[in-house]
Amino acid sequence: MHTDIRDRWTLPVLALLATLLAGQLLVPPVVGLADTGDFDRLWRWFGISAASDDPAQRYFRYLIREWRIEPATAESSGFVSADLIFVAASVALNRFVSEPGVYDLRTLGAVRAVVLLLAAYLLMRVARYGGTAMQAIAAAALLFVVADVGYIAYFNSGFTEPGSLLFGLLTIALYVRLAVAQGERWANVLALVASCVLLVWSKPQNVLLALPLALLAWRATALPGVARSRYAAAGCAIVILCSAALYRSFPPPLWYTQQIRHIAVFNSILTESSDPQADLRELGVDPRWAMLKERFPWNELSTRNAAVLQTEFHDRVDNADIAAFFLRHPDRVVALLKRAAYEANAVRGGSGEFEASSGRPAFSKTTWFAMRSDLVKRLLPIRFRWLLLALGASVAIAALAWRRARTRTSRLLAEGVLVLALAAVIQYVVVALLQGPVAVSKGMFLFAFCFDAMIVGVLAILVQRVAVAGRAGRVRPTPVRDQPR
Repeated sequence: MHTDIRDRWTLPVLALLATLLAGQLLVPPVVGLADTGDFDRLWRWFGISAASDDPAQRYFRYLIREWRIEPATAESSGFVSADLIFVAASVALNRFVSEPGVYDLRTLGAVRAVVLLLAAYLLMRVARYGGTAMQAIAAAALLFVVADVGYIAYFNSGFTEPGSLLFGLLTIALYVRLAVAQGERWANVLALVASCVLLVWSKPQNVLLALPLALLAWRATALPGVARSRYAAAGCAIVILCSAALYRSFPPPLWYTQQIRHIAVFNSILTESSDPQADLRELGVDPRWAMLKERFPWNELSTRNAAVLQTEFHDRVDNADIAAFFLRHPDRVVALLKRAAYEANAVRGGSGEFEASSGRPAFSKTTWFAMRSDLVKRLLPIRFRWLLLALGASVAIAALAWRRARTRTSRLLAEGVLVLALAAVIQYVVVALLQGPVAVSKGMFLFAFCFDAMIVGVLAILVQRVAVAGRAGRVRPTPVRDQPR
């Protein structure tokens, strides 16, 4: 279908994108992110560890490019993520480019970059069906938004955020391919379901995306008037929902869930409280623990009382208690949502992005390839009402486009934008309520990506509407000559 459409954009865009990725991830001075203590979630599965235990070099300040790898020491970290696929591939690649016992982080960055180029190829190829304007929008989104250092620096790290971006981008590309009927239909369907499942499995907070992703897959797969396709669509939705349930059967390590719970209470609920003791009593916790207000679980006071907190806090408060508290106090929910807005789109946190050997000071950040990051920085602090306005306007535009759509393709594309808006809202609420002020920019990584993709989708809808209106204006009705009587 549409095989006569010429494509002059894809190869140049992929070449530019590959250059941007290599310039950030592979060519010295290499850009990445310093470890904040999270890398061990992936590293332990493969026996990867830091060569130095010096905290000044090990955490936050500098990117570590070369790690020690001892497969014999590999063990479960208890933390399951789809990003383990990328690390496994990078370990295999590392055998060919590094000395024995040395793991070069750039191999992981390279593997992730290849997957990004694949997603970019699919997007550029499908964008040609929208004409030059759509190809230009896709190219700009890939080169100036996705390739921004705020996103790409995560590729050279042990964080699991890249999985959310990569599988999210693949999901968008495959969904649009189905919407415009490009390529082998059932291959696209299977790939879309696999991408949705891997997106859900990228991070625990992504589990709540299973429902909108299942709806997305169902709509893309079901064909009007074809009963067999509806059965297949239902099967796709069930697979995605069951995959989320299966992922939940592999819960994160106890220390992880307890940290999230501690932060949700002492760094979120109590931070916005005028009476912390009363709030703790309502949760069934001794009010004397109000002394931990705004103290993180790794704070010295928290760790010193860890054993007592286990019996008096963690054994008494679960996620359902926290959710019920928020339902009883909507004003507290609104306050937390407003507080999270100030850096919800920032993506870049406080960790260093260069190696110590680069000669740069600790916590240094690159100023290269940062057009999106610079724009967000100039807009900070972002107000909550601005986010609501952008989300509301996007939903209104997509809903209007859906209502006026005359083809299944146009309707599906509008629905895709609406699902992106819903995914952004889900991610925002989860992070704002449960993560508190801890690394909001990192926690909001997938929110920022969905928000950016939503804006790009709305821009595509507007450009398409203008193009359609322009074509309609150029087509004039042929005058009818008077017939002789």
